[in-house]
Amino acid sequence: MVQVNTAAARKELGMGLPPEAINSDIDAALAMEIANACAPINARENVQEVARWEIQTPVADAAIAATFNNVMNVWGTPNAQPPNGVAAAQNTNGTPGQLSGNNILFGWRIRLLTEPETRRIAGNCYTPPEGSLVLPASVDVATLNDIARALNIPGGQEYLEGEFLYGLPTWRIAYALVQAYNAVWKINEQEILWKEPLTTCSIIEPFAEAEAAGLAYTTNQDVILAMNRRYAALGIPSVFLPEKFVRTGSVSQVDGNAGLFSPSRSEDAAQTIFGGLGVPQDGTMKKPYYFSQPIFWPRGQTMTFQFEVNANTIYQAEMQRWLSVTGGANGQAGQDLNLPFSDTLSGVMPSALGADTTLELTDDVAGPVLVGQQVNTNQQLRKGGRLIMEVSLIAKRCPPAWSTAVLRAIQANVIQAPLGTGDLRAQ
Repeated sequence: MVQVNTAAARKELGMGLPPEAINSDIDAALAMEIANACAPINARENVQEVARWEIQTPVADAAIAATFNNVMNVWGTPNAQPPNGVAAAQNTNGTPGQLSGNNILFGWRIRLLTEPETRRIAGNCYTPPEGSLVLPASVDVATLNDIARALNIPGGQEYLEGEFLYGLPTWRIAYALVQAYNAVWKINEQEILWKEPLTTCSIIEPFAEAEAAGLAYTTNQDVILAMNRRYAALGIPSVFLPEKFVRTGSVSQVDGNAGLFSPSRSEDAAQTIFGGLGVPQDGTMKKPYYFSQPIFWPRGQTMTFQFEVNANTIYQAEMQRWLSVTGGANGQAGQDLNLPFSDTLSGVMPSALGADTTLELTDDVAGPVLVGQQVNTNQQLRKGGRLIMEVSLIAKRCPPAWSTAVLRAIQANVIQAPLGTGDLRAQ
């Protein structure tokens, strides 16, 4: 019994059948195949080659300059050879940028697949002394006195409030990316065949309009572990500690005062927004970008397809800022590991103790007293989540049996042939 490779057959005109098996008039058979290929319901059948980058956020600043710069080349990346800052690369093309046979091209599908969920996790970032395994208390809020005395971290320089944004950074990256870049398709890396802003030809998924958005509670422990591993791999020495204590007040001491804290598990889980789970393959899916006319592409001709930055460099900087471990752009370090709320006013609040400073009434057994308090207003912003950039060519192979019909269609200008007819021969 002959085994039929149906997956491979789908990549050929006529699903692998000769034209006469579809219609005795081979020109009519080709017209039927072109009409069927352009029907959105069949789009998943027509993907000829696919290239993907999987990006684990955040990435090192060096990767921003090397990979996520003015030109991003997902389509030309060899299979299993990811560039700097890309966790994994997939490419179904044996030779990136070259199709293995004659093809009729119908369009492109450009997708940015973001994390389907987002949440904020509160905590603190602590840099332990080298070799130390001591774990300090992680509290919801602490004054400088609390840090120095109650938490026994002298000076408080190694303990900073932090928040971990999971998922949301991938949404921000995707949105800024489509604003900042054009999709550019070139012949032999020189002549531009097609150029469109990504805002007009790309898809960001998951998507809330799928009527699948919702709110839930989700455990935090696993994503915190993955994030701490990621930051350690990037050379960041501080560890994110989820909150385990809630401050209830303070008590005074001879040399100042210290906080009172109660154990808490309030940050074991977080409210999570889900934005349309899965990758739909039905009528709700956004259709690919189809050409007004199919295009014949001869075997062996170089095909360059890449994302090139447009004049909107503000959005490019925004994309890089959410990708970067430090929140920087163009390979330069940003401020996310010690993020102020103002360029002119930041750090300790109030900046000096005195008669007019903020006072707190203590819970001393002998009687409450007023003591001055200071807090550090800077925070460490941490990011996490995976983003996939995917470029798919919507096409079908042109086997020899279809050559005569394709040649006639090219001559009748039904199919474009900007690179000529290659080795097509009438049968």
